[in-house]
Amino acid sequence: MTDTLATTALALSAFPLSIVVKATGIMAVALLAMRGMRRSRASMRHLVLASSFVATLVFPVVGLIVPAITVPVESFVTPSAVLPITIAPANGAAPVPGAAAPSAAVTPESHAYLLSPSAWLITGWAAAAVVCLLPVLFTPIRLRRLRRTAQRWHEAENVARSLGGDRSVAVLVHEEVSAPVICGVARRAIVMPTDALLWNDGEIRRALVHELEHIRRVDWPVHIVTRIVCALYWFHPLIWVAWRRLGLEAERACDDAVLRMDEPTAYAQQLVTLARRHVMARAIPALSMAPGSDLAARVTAVLDATQARGRLGLARASVVIATAVLLTAAVAPLRAKGSQTIQSQAADAPAFDVASIRENTSGDQGQSIRRQPGGRIVTSNYALRSLILSAYGLQPQQLVGGPDWIDSARYDIIAQASREFPIAEPGTVGPPQLMMQRLLQDRFKLAVHTETRELPIYALTTARSDGRLGPQIRTAAIDCQAVMSEALKKAQGGVSPPTAPQRADGGPGCGMRFDGRRVTAGGTSMAALARNLAGPVGRLVVDRTGLAGGFDFDLEFTADLPAAAAAGLPPPDANAPSIFTALQEQLGLKLEATRAPVEVLAIDGVERPTEN
Repeated sequence: MTDTLATTALALSAFPLSIVVKATGIMAVALLAMRGMRRSRASMRHLVLASSFVATLVFPVVGLIVPAITVPVESFVTPSAVLPITIAPANGAAPVPGAAAPSAAVTPESHAYLLSPSAWLITGWAAAAVVCLLPVLFTPIRLRRLRRTAQRWHEAENVARSLGGDRSVAVLVHEEVSAPVICGVARRAIVMPTDALLWNDGEIRRALVHELEHIRRVDWPVHIVTRIVCALYWFHPLIWVAWRRLGLEAERACDDAVLRMDEPTAYAQQLVTLARRHVMARAIPALSMAPGSDLAARVTAVLDATQARGRLGLARASVVIATAVLLTAAVAPLRAKGSQTIQSQAADAPAFDVASIRENTSGDQGQSIRRQPGGRIVTSNYALRSLILSAYGLQPQQLVGGPDWIDSARYDIIAQASREFPIAEPGTVGPPQLMMQRLLQDRFKLAVHTETRELPIYALTTARSDGRLGPQIRTAAIDCQAVMSEALKKAQGGVSPPTAPQRADGGPGCGMRFDGRRVTAGGTSMAALARNLAGPVGRLVVDRTGLAGGFDFDLEFTADLPAAAAAGLPPPDANAPSIFTALQEQLGLKLEATRAPVEVLAIDGVERPTEN
C-alpha cells in the first residue's frame, strides 16, 4: 500500500493529475466552509465559492511561474533497471567477457511504454472539455439574438432607474423568455417575459430589483468564468457540486436585496409562480430569476426571519479574497518528490573493500569500464555523469541537475570487492552497480532523488510489417550468457578467464563497440541497442521491437552535428546516412517519436572526491 501511494504521489508531481489533486483540495475546503457558514449572508458564501473557482483556474498558471516547493514523499520505488553496457575505448579494444549480457527474453522494460497513457488521457479530456464548452459558446449567441428581436420596455426602464439602476441598462420584453434574465457584459440588459406587461407594480419592482442586483454583483461574467472551469474539470464531481451551490447563493444574495424593500410572503409567491411557468418553457442556460431546481431552498430562505442578509462589506470581501490569494500561492508551487529513497538504498548497499580514485587529465575522449576477475572493477577516463548513469542503470535523459564539472572532469577508478560478482539477471541493477552507488555516495557525496516527468522519447520498432530485419543484423553466433558463466566459474576456481570472444570479422562476440559513428555489437539485445542510441538521437529510447535474445549487427551512420558536439563524438561523415535512415536500411528498425512518463534521477548535491 505504501509503495502504491508513493508511486502515485511521484507520478502526480509531473502528470496533469497533480492539478486535479490541488483542485480537489481547494474545492473541498470551500465546500466545508459552506457548512460552517450556513447562517452567514448569501453574499459571503457566494464570494467564497467564486474565489475558489478563480483559484482553481489560476493556480496551474501560477505554478508554472513561481519556483517549485518540493514535498518529500517516502518511496521504495527504484529507477527502471537497464542492461549494463560497456563503452569500449576509442582505440577499438574489445570488451571483456560479461561486459554486456544479452537478454534471454524481452524484458519488462521493453513494453513499459507500449502506449502513452497520458497522451490518451489528455486527448479524451480535451474532447470532453470542448463538448462541455459548447453551451458557454452558444449561449451568448442565443442571448444576442433574443436581444436583437426583443422589444424595448421604456416604462420598466424608468422604474429601474428609480430603483438606482444604471441608465445604460436596457429593459426588454421577449416571448421566448419565461422568467426575467440578464445578459450582456458591456451592453447589459434585463429581458422580461411578455406577460410581465400585465404584472402589477409590486411584481415588476421585485423582478427589477432582483436582476439589477445581479448586474451590480457582475454575476453574469462570474457565471461564464465558473462555467469554463466546469468544462475544464468536467470529470470532477466536486466542481459541479460547487457550481450548483454557487448559482444558488447568487440567487439568494439577489433575493436578499428584494427583501430589504419588500414583504417576504408576496415575493415567495411570485417565485413559485415564475418557477411553475419556467418549468413548462424552453430553458435558456443563463441566470434566471426563478430556476426550478433550487426553488425550495430559496423559498425557505426567503421566509426564514432569522437568516442573516445584506450585502458584503469591503472588509469582509477583502478577507475572503486575501485568503483565496494566499491559498493559491501556497498550493500552486507544491511538487511531490521522492525523499531519500535512492540515497538510503545506496547507504545499505555493500561497499568495495578498497577503491582508488584519481582524476584523469590526459584529454583523451575514450572511456571504458571493465569487470575483471576477482571482483575488481576498473574504469578509465570516465566522466562522473557517465559513472552515475552506469551505476543507476539510466539513459542520459534520465539524469538531471548537477554542476558542469560532472561532465568535464574524468576519473580513473580501481575498486576491489571481497569476492567475485554473481551474474545478474539481464536488465537489472546488480551488486556491482549497487556497490558503485555506495562509492559515489561515500566518495563524491552524491545525493539524489527520483521524479516522474513527461518526456519526449523514441520507440525502437521493426520497420517492416512482416517483421523481417535488415541485411546487417543477424541472430547472435555466440551464447554470451554461457560465456559469462564459464568465465565466472574459472575466475572463482583461480583459473585465468578466457580471452574475450570475437566474431569472425573481428568484431566483439559479446558486447558493443561504439565510436560515435559506428556500432559493432555481438550477442546484444534490442533493449541494449535502444539505450545506446539515446546519446546520438538526444532522446530516451525504449525497445518496442518485441525481439528476444541476442543479435550481432553493424550500424554505420553520421550523427547530427550539434548532438555529436554535445556528446563529444567525432565530426560526422557527410557521406554516411543519418541514424534514422541507417537503422531502417541496415537493421530493418525505425525510431518513432512519442511521449511517455519517465522516472528520472535528480542530483541534489555532489562534491569532487579526495584522490587516493
